[in-house]
Amino acid sequence: MCCGFNIACCTKPREENPFANPKVKRKFIWRVLLILDATLLVSLLPLVIFWTYPPSHLYILALSWIFFIPAFIAFIAVQAILCFGMKLMRKRPVKIIFFIIWIVVHSILLSAVAIFFKPWVILVPCGTLAFVILLMVIYSRFVPCQIGHKIPLAYLFAAGVLIIIHGILLVCLLRYWLHIIANFLLVMVLIMVVLFDLELIVHDKTRHKFGKHEYIVATMILYRDVVWIIIILLIILLVTRNCGRGEDESGSDGDSGDSAESGDSASSSGGGSS
Repeated sequence: MCCGFNIACCTKPREENPFANPKVKRKFIWRVLLILDATLLVSLLPLVIFWTYPPSHLYILALSWIFFIPAFIAFIAVQAILCFGMKLMRKRPVKIIFFIIWIVVHSILLSAVAIFFKPWVILVPCGTLAFVILLMVIYSRFVPCQIGHKIPLAYLFAAGVLIIIHGILLVCLLRYWLHIIANFLLVMVLIMVVLFDLELIVHDKTRHKFGKHEYIVATMILYRDVVWIIIILLIILLVTRNCGRGEDESGSDGDSGDSAESGDSASSSGGGSS
């Protein structure tokens, strides 16, 4: 997103933008989206393994914060290189190595937070997002009126696909209407973030001026924004859930104390009457 500590930051475009050519722009967009889609699916694999194999789930649940801390430190290090050492990222071996580290780090961060929730809380929105991105890849690659010509068309296409998908889900699963609406809003926000970052890149309004072959670096930016939005929302849900449990426990303790006091008073009154 657009901020001071980000490559995708609003700046003035170059005099010669390589993405001024519609073919180059379209090729860049669908390749970045395809790599992003594959990256999202790879990030979900640890969660699937943890939830399908209970011993690993319990092990990670007990040590989640131990994995979270070094992964967060690694994230800061790679993020600093992305912001201040982009010359290193222009070399193919270095770029691929950092991309693999980037995926592993974000998979650990996502797993460390998501392990406290049920599988569908993460798999449903991320799976929906991956499916919509795949449709956008197909659309931008094969349809004559591609996404690459005008980015605003991508917003309309993504919104239309999401409305159709969630409309079908509402018809089939009406009793889960609240979850479906929440999933729709979350995926809409995520896909808008992806398209907004892409729009900054192809319109040459980024602090780092992307070349037409820098698919991996662009994917790293989009992937980071998507994963961190999910992580922040999960942390908010986790905190609110723990606060709710704390209030319930305090209320139950108060009720038990009142019942104990009433029992003591009743026994003392019984003893006095005897």
